[in-house]
Order: sequence, then C-alpha cells, then structure tokens
Amino acid sequence: MVDVFKIKRAQKTVAAYKTAFSGDAGQTVLVDLMKKCRVTEPVTEKDPVVSAFWDGKRCAVLDIFKMIGVDESRLIKLLQQSEEKNGN
Repeated sequence: MVDVFKIKRAQKTVAAYKTAFSGDAGQTVLVDLMKKCRVTEPVTEKDPVVSAFWDGKRCAVLDIFKMIGVDESRLIKLLQQSEEKNGN
C-alpha cells in the first residue's frame, strides 16, 4: 500500500530544496559547495580514509543536485560562470 503521507512529505522536501537553491543566494551556496566538496575533481587519495571523506562530501552535494533536478551540464555552466565572475 502506498503511504500518501510519505509521498507528500517527500514532495514537500523536494519543493523546499528547489526553493532554497533557486535564487541567487542559493546558486552562490551551491557553487561554493561544488568547490569545497570537490564535485568536479577526482576524490581518490593515497589514504583510503581521506578518499572516503572526500567522497562523502561530494555525494552530499550530488544529492542536492538530484533533489533540485539540475543536470550535470547546467552545473558545469554554473561553475564556469562563477569562475568568470571571480576572475579564476
């Protein structure tokens, strides 16, 4: 049996993510998280514990991407725009 309350809570959560990350401030935070959590970089290190640490951070940001429904090409464009603005 489908739990209607669970579905409604999930829809509300997804809507909250989309609201939080849709404006300029949300986009700024998203770009910052992409950089800090090495979303566009390899996370493999010599020490497996360090690799797991970076992979965990990266996965958390990727979960946000899934929740807001942003595709990879849009994220790369967003990061490039941010770097151009900041002269990086």
